Amino acid sequence: AEHPSHAVQLAAYSFLMESPARYQRWGVYLRDDGKYSVRPFEPLKLADDFAAFTAALNVIRWKEANL
Repeated sequence: AEHPSHAVQLAAYSFLMESPARYQRWGVYLRDDGKYSVRPFEPLKLADDFAAFTAALNVIRWKEANL
């Protein structure tokens, strides 16, 4: 099922590449009936989505260090 967090995860994957903005982000969703749908993620939101990923990562690291 589609979820807004998929854009965040794909942004993180994009930043593993040398030039992240060169790549398009797409979600492919498989249905129970064997069909699928494809959803593009907004290129202009790449930086914001990656910022959300790094913020979540920082929270996890803080929790591991302090709790």
